[in-house]
Amino acid sequence: MDYAYFRQAGYPIGSGTVESGVNTVVHHRMKRQGRGWKRKNAQAMLAALSEFHSNRFLTAWKTVPSIST
Repeated sequence: MDYAYFRQAGYPIGSGTVESGVNTVVHHRMKRQGRGWKRKNAQAMLAALSEFHSNRFLTAWKTVPSIST
């Protein structure tokens, strides 16, 4: 990656933006009081939140197989 070029072009190249997003989505939403997540369920919830915040949730939801009882 040509860091000098991207810095000169004004692109953020640090990890701060990603870390801030993780803090907002994971810590704020997943670690609220009274919420206890098992790792398996937390992974699925994070995947759903990722699709939702990327405006791809409805498309992704259509690919989830239905569960019949």
